[in-house]
Amino acid sequence: MDPIDLRNFANREWQRIAALKRERWRKRSPQANFRIAGEIYRQVGRLRPRGPRSSNRREDLTTHQRLSALLRVWNRDNSSI
Repeated sequence: MDPIDLRNFANREWQRIAALKRERWRKRSPQANFRIAGEIYRQVGRLRPRGPRSSNRREDLTTHQRLSALLRVWNRDNSSI
């Protein structure tokens, strides 16, 4: 992975991005949100018809938590780059 790309990703304006996402979802009707959620659910069902096992979900969560912690440390340590 390119260190510059990683730094750019870690230094994104995460709070602004989150606010923009919240605003986008707020502007949609509840029906549209349910439709989108249903489409995502069906797509995941097509990709993994048997669904993830509990062990897969635990592993995924652990991996995401570890990556998140590493990005926070990296961002803190390289904020002056």
